[in-house]
Amino acid sequence: MAGPGDPGNPTGLPGQGAAAGSPGTGPFSGRKSAVGGDRVAELAAKFSALNDEEKNVVAVVDGLVGLAGLTSADFTRLMGLMEQDGKVNVEAAMFPLYRWAAVDPGAALAYVLGRKELNSSERMIGAIVQELAKTNLPAAKASLEQLQGEEKEAAQRAIVLAMQQKDPLAALAYARELKDVRAENGVLVLWAKQDPAAAAAALPTGNAAMKQAVETVATAWVKKDRPAFEQWAAGLTDPSERGIARRAALALDAMTDPRQTAQETAAWLAREPGAQESAGELPVSIAQQWWEAKGPPPEVAAWAGSLPEGPARNSAVAEVGRLWLEQDELAASAWANTLEQGKGRDQVVRAIVRKISQDTPGDAFAWAGTIQHDGLRGDVLAESIGTWAKQDAAAAMAAVATLPEAQQGNLLEVIGKVQGVKK
Repeated sequence: MAGPGDPGNPTGLPGQGAAAGSPGTGPFSGRKSAVGGDRVAELAAKFSALNDEEKNVVAVVDGLVGLAGLTSADFTRLMGLMEQDGKVNVEAAMFPLYRWAAVDPGAALAYVLGRKELNSSERMIGAIVQELAKTNLPAAKASLEQLQGEEKEAAQRAIVLAMQQKDPLAALAYARELKDVRAENGVLVLWAKQDPAAAAAALPTGNAAMKQAVETVATAWVKKDRPAFEQWAAGLTDPSERGIARRAALALDAMTDPRQTAQETAAWLAREPGAQESAGELPVSIAQQWWEAKGPPPEVAAWAGSLPEGPARNSAVAEVGRLWLEQDELAASAWANTLEQGKGRDQVVRAIVRKISQDTPGDAFAWAGTIQHDGLRGDVLAESIGTWAKQDAAAAMAAVATLPEAQQGNLLEVIGKVQGVKK
């Protein structure tokens, strides 16, 4: 995909000097080489010999060191020597191209865009355009007209990233001008790590695509200024954003005091509409950290089981069951018998079945039958009966016969397959 321009510059992009002592030169400028021709030829041979599947690290490092001091004219000749039948190997070319981009990004980009085998590499184009944006922002923006699809998106985000290093607000405005939500989110995330207050002020309200930015703002602000965070969080009008902010704060609190954070999380889940959906993996994380802090298992388990009904309780109960089974199988099983039916208990029972199937297959099969969810119950029954059949097919068949006829077919098929393998 060659852009407009004369044959000597297929993209119309001027060279952009980025290094002291190396003023910008286009790829066909005729500027004299800074090194001997033999060295350029040796480098071309070295990079051409690299195998992508099994790169020689020493050869790569040696080649990269050898690229130091090359001018744009040297890189033009180097890439020409690496071409075979008018094409260049993408993996072999990326090392010298990245270095060329640091010396003369305009020339490097012109070379890449003029070759089909290279201009579909979004990573390479993004890296080169980012270098170009650092020294000639108008030229970098103009290059977008010659790109499309994923390559264009990568270049857009590269420009935004280069702009952000100098002016986050301008980068944010450009991302919004492009209507690139991913780039906008990226600006806010990076900005939040440096200045959470400024990033928070720039956050759009009610935009589901900005969840990562909201979480990063919250996390950075909690670490920097908890009172200021609390004031900001209290003023959030969008329930989802408010939930994300609270989850971020509680996740940090759990690292220092999981027991207290567990109680605060329970209160939040009971108080705040939509908190169940916002909680995500927070209950699991709290359970893990409280357990690692030697929280008494019965106390951690009681907390998990007492959470308001919903995804948060299900995930917390399942995680506590997994942790407890590893530590005390009998105590965990006894606790499971006290749980209300639901997804959380079902996951604990599945873990129990897998834990005891080899030693006590009959008990495992009985446990599997107590799972409430039809699909999961069928899967776990099949797993347990398969294990049992390998040890005692007759006993497994007798157990299956105690089930309603509608549930027997698949399990008998499992037993039959196990017996067939044995034969």
